[in-house]
Amino acid sequence: MRTVQFLGVDLDVCPTTGGIWFDEGEFGRMRRAINQLPQLEGLAQPEVENQSHRGVRMCPNCGTALDSYRFLYSSPVELDGCGRCNGMWVDDGEIDAMVAVLQRSKSAPPLTEEAAQAIAQMGVESEASIGRAQAVTALIQLAVTPVRRHFF
Repeated sequence: MRTVQFLGVDLDVCPTTGGIWFDEGEFGRMRRAINQLPQLEGLAQPEVENQSHRGVRMCPNCGTALDSYRFLYSSPVELDGCGRCNGMWVDDGEIDAMVAVLQRSKSAPPLTEEAAQAIAQMGVESEASIGRAQAVTALIQLAVTPVRRHFF
């Protein structure tokens, strides 16, 4: 691994595979500069083309086996993370894929007027449903509360 400084963050780059290790919080600090992230791929060019990962990948910091997970939960980008030190391994080419996912998430189309009205209506119906449920709960509480008789 060799150290590369990018946007003020020291990153560990594998010269063989072009993979990048982000210590805990490093990607989050750099994510704010989304337009500059594609430049990072150029700093981490693999020496060998088509490196395929075989076996269990280990954390370069603590030696724990890395767990696979999806970037932003629903994206097709699969990353490897360390549950012990919370670092993240990004394979060659995955930065570009992550940037594309982030850009798509930021450029969601605006709601149509019909969609906005439907969402507002669902909010009104939800509040009405909650009000009915609270009224029913109050009636049930009243029905099950024992009556105290006062004898004078």
